[in-house]
This record gives sequence, C-alpha cells and structure tokens, in this order.
Amino acid sequence: MFNSFQYIQKSSYSALKFYNIRSEVAISAVKNNNVVLFSTLDSLQHNTLQYSVLPDLRQYASDTKVQFQVIANEEKRNRIIELNGTKIMILESKVKELPTAVDFILWRKNNYSDIGLLQELSPNAIFIIDGSNSDKTIDRVQRAFQSNPERLYILKNNFAYVWDEEY
Repeated sequence: MFNSFQYIQKSSYSALKFYNIRSEVAISAVKNNNVVLFSTLDSLQHNTLQYSVLPDLRQYASDTKVQFQVIANEEKRNRIIELNGTKIMILESKVKELPTAVDFILWRKNNYSDIGLLQELSPNAIFIIDGSNSDKTIDRVQRAFQSNPERLYILKNNFAYVWDEEY
C-alpha cells in the first residue's frame, strides 16, 4: 500500500503576490524557487503569516528558504519597494507627485490622494486596494477607474493579487 507523499515544488515560476492580511502588508516575489517576503508584521513566525501567507509560499520554497524583510510600520508613510526592476509604491498618505514611475500602487489607509493625478503620473501602474481601506474609500476609487477597470484590483475580500509575468 502506498502511504507516503512526494512534495514537488514549482521550479520555474515567477510572480509578485500581494496578500490580503487585513490592515497589514505582505508582498512576495517568487522567482525560480527563490522567495522574498516583505511585510509590516515582525517575523515569519507571526500567526497571520503562518496561516495566511506561508501555506501559499511553501509550494515554491520551504520556510527556512524564504527571505524575510520587515517593512517599518510607521503611521501613514509612503514607501517604494523595488523587486527585480518592478517598483511598488505603498501609498498611505496624500501625494501630489511621485518620485519615480511605478508599476504598482498599493493604496492603503483611506488615502485621499488625487486618483486622476496618480493615473496620469503612472499611466501603466496597476492600483491595488487593500484591506486597510473602508468600503467608502473603495467605492470612491472604483468610480475613478470606471473607464479603465483593468488597472484596478480590490484586494479586500480576496485572498491575493498575483502578477504572473516575468519581471
């Protein structure tokens, strides 16, 4: 009788993943079984990461192989993370300009930036709205993207946003 299981990892997969972990941030970069995880949580041992993120990442690398980077969880601070040439802006406070063009804008904490201006400043960026935003903010952002909905993803009430392209 066959009673053992073989664990096979995906070996040639590349993606960015934005996880829904409510008001916190978790973004992973997966490339050929190398995994980097950025989070506002303090460690890989945090219960939220253990139950919501690591089960997904284990199909690419074991827990001990995941490189973990803490994102300082300062109140309403904007940040840019660059992963293999892909720029992600974590947008928490109002801005009127961007220091550089970005590929993704993670909209957080009921930000009141001018959505139309940001769309002009980063015409190819994908906007991701996470679980730290109220339904009122989500409705406001969705209205602004009515003519271009393919550039908007609502992470709240979903597991993750996955960008499955070579980056």
